[in-house]
Amino acid sequence: MTALIWLDFDKVDWSEEELKKTHRIAIEFQRMVPQGEEWIAGAPNMFHQDGETATFCHLIGRTNLIGGENAVGTLDRIRTRPDDEGYPSETVLARFTLINPLDSWCGLDQQIVHYVAPTRREDVSQEAERNLLIIGIDGP
Repeated sequence: MTALIWLDFDKVDWSEEELKKTHRIAIEFQRMVPQGEEWIAGAPNMFHQDGETATFCHLIGRTNLIGGENAVGTLDRIRTRPDDEGYPSETVLARFTLINPLDSWCGLDQQIVHYVAPTRREDVSQEAERNLLIIGIDGP
């Protein structure tokens, strides 16, 4: 785990002054387990920021799911959803789905907002889950 935290930390373009100061690391394990035919969404279910300098999301595993597409948007898209009308298409910078273990992405709060679409079981007769390791790094 320590190696992954340092790998993430080193991906942020910290200034020399910032590197001399204390940083806060928050680690969260997020598990989503849809039941039956229900769709479940992360909170908040809209473009948002996490309040840390950088947020790294690492997929641990995904089984029997549909949905869960991630989207990255421009700052003016906060509190909207990717398919909301009235916004130029270029305000959604990327769309992707974490599929394989250790598929990852990073968001820098000062530059973007992000969103993950709801998920549900692909085969309702089988168990389903999505597990993420989220590492938030707050600068000095």
